[in-house]
Amino acid sequence: MHHMNLVNLCGFCSERSHRLLVYEYMSNDSLDKWIFPSNNQQNKFLEWRTRMEIAVSIAQGIAYFHEQCKNRIIHCDIKSENILLDENFRPKVSDFGLAKLMSREHSHIITMVRGTRGYLAPKWVSNWPITVKADVYSYGMVLLEIIGGRRNLDVSLDEDQFFYPRLAFKEMTKETPMRAVDKRLKEETIEADELVGALRTAFCAFRRMSRRGRPWERW
Repeated sequence: MHHMNLVNLCGFCSERSHRLLVYEYMSNDSLDKWIFPSNNQQNKFLEWRTRMEIAVSIAQGIAYFHEQCKNRIIHCDIKSENILLDENFRPKVSDFGLAKLMSREHSHIITMVRGTRGYLAPKWVSNWPITVKADVYSYGMVLLEIIGGRRNLDVSLDEDQFFYPRLAFKEMTKETPMRAVDKRLKEETIEADELVGALRTAFCAFRRMSRRGRPWERW
């Protein structure tokens, strides 16, 4: 696979017990280091425009291995830690260690649950066959994290705050979407229509891979 939004594999080693994959060096580390506040990384922060450019580029990379490769690829572990940033903050999807190949003659596959808590589609956790929409669901979670500057699930917060997707959906339906945005961002740098469009995109990504009946997942 070769795409500007996928990390480039430079080489490998397979000699006896030595098993190594060599990837291009990504000087700005992973996306989570830039969108989640940390006492050790106070100087790492992304402005709104950069965040939206990153979000679009991640989607382009995912669309490539879903639709443009000879065999479809389901990544199975799309999350902020697996999005790497180069010197120009161009994002590249990495870590295909859990990925599954799916021929174009098939619409879904059956596989054991794999991935990271908080990014897994509920239907997959319920042992349903999965499709490329499992990655789309995970992308929706990453997009919300980019908007909110926090993890989608934070058990250190109270009941009304710990599950960010529910909080963001509530603010959007109350027509106060700015209250769901990363507090470190300046409101005047954010286009209201673009914010609502990004939130809608994230929630639409959840629709077909979620259990019915959850108010924050309905449209």
